[in-house]
Amino acid sequence: MTYDNQSNSAPLDDAEGERLMRRILWRVVPFIFICYVISYLDRTNVGFAAISMNKDLGLTATMFGWAAGLFFFGYFIFEIPSNLLMQRFGARIWIARIMITWGLISMATVRYRPNQLQHCTLPAGGCRGRIHPRGLSVLHLLVPG
Repeated sequence: MTYDNQSNSAPLDDAEGERLMRRILWRVVPFIFICYVISYLDRTNVGFAAISMNKDLGLTATMFGWAAGLFFFGYFIFEIPSNLLMQRFGARIWIARIMITWGLISMATVRYRPNQLQHCTLPAGGCRGRIHPRGLSVLHLLVPG
């Protein structure tokens, strides 16, 4: 893709630039905020659910700790590849793919046995961990220094 520096449009004056920035922020910031809130609720819900879930499913503290550790390992391991792929495909497509994959993996965790918990938490951690840096990347690209 090439960009033409000799465009026919005049540069924006301060008032028009401010109006444009306000419109962009009113469209992007609420979406990123909702993604962050959902991510936070989803992440903290596992800790609250562990109080009764461990007993109901027969999980030991070690099994739950192992699954939680894999969850945060997923955060760590998928970070750099996700950044590179977002640069390749664009923020709109990549964030939508993250949210859809995250939802599918979260739905898949409904039907697991105690020994399968770690199989669900690793990919779920990978999806949830990528949404925070993507939101910051989008804000960094849109908001001038």
